[in-house]
Amino acid sequence: MSSVTGVGAGHGEPGLILLDAWRRELYEGVLGSRSRTLFSLVDGLAVDQGRCGCPAHLSLGTVTGHAAAYRALRDGEIDTGRALRAACEIAARSGLPRVYAVDTTAWPRPNAPTSPDRQPQYTPGGPRGSALIKTGWRYQHVVRLTLTPDSWVVPVLSDRVASGDDLVQVTVDHIARVCAADGARPADRSLFLLDSGYPAARITHLLRERKIPADVLVRLATSQTMWTRPERRAAHPLGGRPRRHGFRLALREPGLPADAGVSGPLDIYGTVTVRAWHQVHPKLTRSSRGFHDQQTLPIVEGTVLLARVQHLRPSRRAGDLALWYSGTRYDLLTLVMTYLARYD
Repeated sequence: MSSVTGVGAGHGEPGLILLDAWRRELYEGVLGSRSRTLFSLVDGLAVDQGRCGCPAHLSLGTVTGHAAAYRALRDGEIDTGRALRAACEIAARSGLPRVYAVDTTAWPRPNAPTSPDRQPQYTPGGPRGSALIKTGWRYQHVVRLTLTPDSWVVPVLSDRVASGDDLVQVTVDHIARVCAADGARPADRSLFLLDSGYPAARITHLLRERKIPADVLVRLATSQTMWTRPERRAAHPLGGRPRRHGFRLALREPGLPADAGVSGPLDIYGTVTVRAWHQVHPKLTRSSRGFHDQQTLPIVEGTVLLARVQHLRPSRRAGDLALWYSGTRYDLLTLVMTYLARYD
């Protein structure tokens, strides 16, 4: 358990105090019925050096018996809302920035035909880094980042995404729950990082519609195209609808001058050059993901960042990184550094 004390708060007495506070909150508040047995199982998972493939294995190294362990898993209660609030409070006391990463992962269950709601899932492990398709479940995780050179994070939320769930709605609900738990306000917003599998425009639209105090930074495919605001023109004598889109901005080869730009050294990446175009938007259609039932297609504006680094890690090929940003922070290098710290 000594390694846990190094997360966020550093080694030594401060880390032990935070660890003790988390364990106390877990036992007294988060775990309901059969809390003692559940707490023992959590301890067993925390100190297990390998992957636990069966709940029965947890009862071998703890004071919990085999039958008690299964009764706790069947009848025990966990207050997930209090667990989220406690995780955010511990992270805040550790001095961690309010920066979160949101992503999904698959749990393959190919040999569990009686498990409900299994769906084909992409899992890593194929030849030459390709993905395999296995039957299983999909989970979405929200973790608070430490923004340090190691891989430590603070998990705050995890839910299984059912086959009938809308992933974007689930994501927005998760962001809303985290913002409510960590005290985010319109003047002091939390930042959420998402990969390119999430539709940036729809997530931004729903966050603004629900007035959730969250900034989002989403990776874009460089094959995408954005549009500027249309120029103001005098109305045509014969009437007609006003223009909705201005100049075309192709992310692969942007032909428009950037609204802002900055370059500077960034740790292992060498010189980083960032260009930004503000108040641009994608051209939505009825077939756009999540907008098929809209009577009037919205104009969802944001900032597009194009970053180029001098070199990446030895196993990665350097290229342009395209990001969609919706928020109030305009330190371009910090935004790019934050994203690279999570996904590189």
